[in-house]
Amino acid sequence: MQDADQGLHDHLSFAFDTDRDYNTYYRMEVDQRGATRDGCWDFPGWNPKWYVAAAGDDQAWRFEIAIPWEE
Repeated sequence: MQDADQGLHDHLSFAFDTDRDYNTYYRMEVDQRGATRDGCWDFPGWNPKWYVAAAGDDQAWRFEIAIPWEE
């Protein structure tokens, strides 16, 4: 799956440093449409399977994500 271009949309980005080395990380982003982008450290070719449900209105947007432990 190709990563979505989120340049013109509100989005949140999360970085998970599971090695606790303050250097490498897993990055996962989701935008107001529910489109995703992810990467491992600075390698955008990492494509884990994860699931997003997104909804919104004129006042706010919200989302729920599910990431399998294997990813």
